[in-house]
Amino acid sequence: DLDAGLLFDAHQRFTLKSIDLYVENPGLRRVELRDKRGNVLRSRQLVIFTPGMNTIDLDFVVPAGRDHRLVKANITGPGFTIDFDAADFPYEIDDIVSIKSSVIAEEPFPGFNETVYSYFYNWKIEYGSACGRSEIPVELLDSAVNEILIFTDTTDIQLEDGFASVPFVADWPDGLNFHWDFGNGTTAIGEEVTAIYNAPGIYTVVVSGINEEGCASLATIEINVSERPVSTVNEFVAKKEIRLFPNPANETLQLMFSEPINFDIDVSIFNMMGQIVSQINGVQIANTYTIEISELPAGFYILSAVDNKGNKWTQPFIKQ
Repeated sequence: DLDAGLLFDAHQRFTLKSIDLYVENPGLRRVELRDKRGNVLRSRQLVIFTPGMNTIDLDFVVPAGRDHRLVKANITGPGFTIDFDAADFPYEIDDIVSIKSSVIAEEPFPGFNETVYSYFYNWKIEYGSACGRSEIPVELLDSAVNEILIFTDTTDIQLEDGFASVPFVADWPDGLNFHWDFGNGTTAIGEEVTAIYNAPGIYTVVVSGINEEGCASLATIEINVSERPVSTVNEFVAKKEIRLFPNPANETLQLMFSEPINFDIDVSIFNMMGQIVSQINGVQIANTYTIEISELPAGFYILSAVDNKGNKWTQPFIKQ
């Protein structure tokens, strides 16, 4: 049932605020909105901690169009529940959405099934009327163009031991409800956000916004992420790796290097917005070091360890 979900038409642009999912086991999953050609329009990576029914906030801005797909993406994680009782397609939502069938992954080609209902229940949507109340011909001047602008420190980023934090700001005077897609499977909402990259590549960052009249604007920018060269002076340090266990963790996290070290390190924990949520300086590690994480909210985090020569190690973990 990988890359399976629902096929639907959007009769006009709307925002899919949330859906309900029933899962059997906790774990990691990703929900994607795709167009009829399979292009990913929006995505949301989920960490599901509680078996049973879960309400998932998506805030997917869905453009008008036919044969959109809301699917469970192909990554390891818990199964979602399919209703095998006789489905009664199509399901209409306020004359805005028409859910036409299930999408069932069958090799070598996916198929469509109108007898079962896949995964995504109780759609909550928001929508408005078309931009403006009536069509009025106007002359547009270059100076009157009002679109989103993206600001960031630099578009060329180097990973530091597999980790890079990139801030972004959306500037649109009339803009509301900014939605970001960082091109690496992660998203964010807000005017000022931070993306975290852990692999080299060229990423297309997309931000969309809505103003008070319901009109939309969209902007993109490319970010080039590359590896930072490892100097020969610190080559012996770079060979050392950190290990975190257990992962996922609840109350405490154990930090250990793959080889013994004889220097102090500073430990920082970042959330997925790139903010430091915990910091410990001057840590001495003989074998393992215990880090208290019971006060952290559940979610994804990145632990960064830095020695007094500027060498850095990073490792992600999940707080349950």
